[in-house]
Amino acid sequence: MIRIRGLNAERRIKGTIAFEICVERKFLKSVFKTRFRLKRQFWYGEYADTDFFTPSCPHLHSEDQKYKLNVYTGDIYDAKNRKFNGMRVSDNELKKLWSDDKFYKFANEMRKIYSDKFPNSVLRDIPNFD
Repeated sequence: MIRIRGLNAERRIKGTIAFEICVERKFLKSVFKTRFRLKRQFWYGEYADTDFFTPSCPHLHSEDQKYKLNVYTGDIYDAKNRKFNGMRVSDNELKKLWSDDKFYKFANEMRKIYSDKFPNSVLRDIPNFD
């Protein structure tokens, strides 16, 4: 059990690669949490996320831990079965998220971590809402 700022997140790794970033002390203490609601929920992201590429890198978890948010498309996925559930945050909500300085910093740090781990992979472009 990993305790992150009051959030309990059980981490079991079955058939996946355990990344060393998951055990580095500085990452275990780092969490991003939205300061506003998206789809009537607060969302959070963590550096110690064993599934940091599903459904996107980065992605956010709903505070109730039932959903995951693809931060590029706004699609919301069921956290257990990882399937798109038909819900989506609006373009205005995505714009608000990407305009948040703390989220932007978090997203770029996650993208850097992912690119360093998987140098041959390609990440989506950061959305432009102009």
